Amino acid sequence: MLPSGETKTVLIKVDGEEFKRIYIDNETKDSFTIEKENGVNEVNIADGKVNIVSADCPTQVCVNTKEANVAGDLIVCLPHKVVIEIVEE
Repeated sequence: MLPSGETKTVLIKVDGEEFKRIYIDNETKDSFTIEKENGVNEVNIADGKVNIVSADCPTQVCVNTKEANVAGDLIVCLPHKVVIEIVEE
C-alpha cells in the first residue's frame, strides 16, 4: 500500500509502444480491456496495485503473475506482447 497521498505510474506497452500511462494512488480504481488481433487482456487497478485479471492466451502466465505495486514490478503477456510496469518518474 502507498502512504496516503503518494502516487506512482503504471506504464502499459503493447507491441513495444506506449499504450497507456496511468498515475495511481490507493484511491484509483480502473478496469479496461486491451484488444489485439491475436487476443484480449483484462486489466484491473485498485488499492495502488495493477494486475491482469483475465486473458485468452494459452499459458495464463500474465494472469497468474503477482499484482504489480512497486517500481520495477512487471507483468508480461508474451503471446499478446503486453508489458505492464510500475515506473518511477
